[in-house]
This record gives sequence, structure tokens and C-alpha cells, in this order.
Amino acid sequence: LDILLSEDIHPAAKGVCVEIVLRNVRDKVDQWSKQNLTRQFFQTEYQGELDRVIKAAEKNKPKQLEPKELLVEHDPTAPLPSTLIIQIKSELSYLLQSLGETDSSKTAKPEYGAVVPGITGSTEVRPPEQTLVDMLTCIQHRSDLTAVGINGLGSLSVDWMVALMSQKPELVTDDVIKLIIRIWKLLVPAQLLTFLSPTSIMIACQSYEPSATWQKMSDLIYDLYEENLLPSLALEDACTDILTQDIYHVDMVYEFLESLESRDNSGEFGWITVWKQEYLAIREEITGESEPPEKKLDIAVQNVQRSSTITKQTVQKSSNVAVYNGQETSNDGCDDISSTPKDEIEQEDENLTARKQFAAILNGHLANK
Repeated sequence: LDILLSEDIHPAAKGVCVEIVLRNVRDKVDQWSKQNLTRQFFQTEYQGELDRVIKAAEKNKPKQLEPKELLVEHDPTAPLPSTLIIQIKSELSYLLQSLGETDSSKTAKPEYGAVVPGITGSTEVRPPEQTLVDMLTCIQHRSDLTAVGINGLGSLSVDWMVALMSQKPELVTDDVIKLIIRIWKLLVPAQLLTFLSPTSIMIACQSYEPSATWQKMSDLIYDLYEENLLPSLALEDACTDILTQDIYHVDMVYEFLESLESRDNSGEFGWITVWKQEYLAIREEITGESEPPEKKLDIAVQNVQRSSTITKQTVQKSSNVAVYNGQETSNDGCDDISSTPKDEIEQEDENLTARKQFAAILNGHLANK
């Protein structure tokens, strides 16, 4: 302004000129902002950016797996995919019907090679190696295999393996794990990303041999990680979701993650330490216990055996009670027939109720958090 104005103008007049220019500039900027920087402007910009991202993702999107890509050579004698799906469903039904049963009660169940009760037809529960070999043969030697069949075999095989490790862990050998990994590398089922889900954990906790079941789970999940079928990030997300589950189940996962962490040589399982600290902090805040949870893998086996023994004693002692001359008497060696078993059973019920109450408190705490 000093260049534009003459030297004899009073400084106060210069100040008025500056204020006039500032007001005009401010009014024009405000007018332009109201006309252009609207909600519609930002929505248009965001929508354009979203369209660009979608187009870029579609260009890099992997093609859907075609059955012809897996076909090695057509063999008309290879197992039919429909037959395999029915067979796996039958075995899965048999295994899930056995949940929660003790080892002694399983003696009345049909073993491998017997017809599954409730399943029509001649479907049999076979050794897992034979089922997996037939599945691999079907995938590589059936030209009539469709995308629907591939998805069905992939999803059912994941559920089937979880149930098998829970109820028949002794049959999940290293060869079985290698075969199922080989099949999953061909099918790449999406269910592998949520392999360690609350449902699979609940099924695993129903095992009558928890130690063997969780060891097989650890072996399989680590092999999935090494074969790039289960990223560490997906496993971390699954474990974070598990924090909202029953405290007993989370304790089992705590021990399982410790076993998995001991195998880590790359450092990608470093999140396990943070997960354990977070869980122990929640556990201490609710229960006041600062120590890690007890080793439940071996204790669970003892509890199952103990419950089975209590039930047998109750039935045996009740059968030994005889009514003689209108008064109840017991056979020799059967004094105090019902007091001890009854107390022990009531204690078991109290422990179960306490676990459920603790799980409800934990869920409420996490929801508020």
C-alpha cells in the first residue's frame, strides 16, 4: 500500500485501507468456500477415491479356483465328490455325537469300520488316511468336479479335522497332518483363517484327552502357518476374539499359545506375549489372581476320570442297597453309601456354576471396556 498511496496520506487512512482490503478478501474466501466446499464436494471426492481403490483391487484380485486347474488326469474310477461329501458328513456326525462322553462310555460306540447309527446307506467311518487319499484322488482325477464340490470338500474337511482331533486324537498322525495340509494347499478353504474359532475351541475342550487334542491342534496350526495357509495376523485376531469366551476355554488357549510361542523362530508370534499380558491383567482385575492359570490340560483328564468314577460309585452303591424287614441296609463294605458321592457331585456343580458366573463377569467387563 505504501507504493500505491501518496506520501502525504495520514497513517490512520492507511489503516482503514488495510482493513477494507482484508474485509474484501475475507468475504470472497468465505463466499467461495460456501459455494465449493460443501458436503457434496467431499462425497464426490471420497466416492471417486473409493472407485479408484475398487478398480485397483479388481485388477489384483486372484481368479477363482477352477477345478480344471487341479485336474491331473481324468480317472472314471476315482471317488465321486458327492460320495466323499456324504462320507465326511457321516463321520462328522458320528464324532460330534460323541462330544462330552468319557473314554469308558465310548466303548459302546461303533469303532472305525462300523456303520454309523442314524446314517442311511452303506456309509462307513473309515480311517482318516483312507478318506484323505480318496479326497486327493477325487480332486486330481475327476474332471466332473465343480467349484461347488471344491468349496464343499474344503469347508467340510476343516470341521472334520477339528472334530477328529477332539474325539480321536490318536488317529491324527503326522501322515494325516501332511495329507490334509497337501489337500488344503490345493483347495485353500476360507475357513482356515478362522480355524481357531470359539466353536473349534469348545469342541476341543470336550475331548476326553485334552492334552493329546491340544498337542495335535498346536502341530496342525503351526504347520498351517509354515505353509502360509494361516497368517500370524489372522491367528492374532482370532485369539483377541477368544478373550470374550468362557474363562475355562481361554485358560486352555493360554497354554496352547505358550506351546506355539516356544516354536517361534521368526518373531512373528511376538503378539502372544502382549496377548498373555492383557489376559492376565483382566484375570487379576476380576479374580485377584496375578499368577498364570493352572495347567488344565492334565487336570481336565483327571476331572473326567473322577466324574466317571463318582458316577460308577453312585450307581454301584445304590444297587447294593437292600430293603430288609422294612429298613434300608447295605452290603458289607458299603457304609456311608450316598454322602461322599453326593457331596463330591455337588462340589462339581458348584465349580461349574462358579465358572459360568466368572465368564459372565468377564464378558461384561470386556463389553464395558
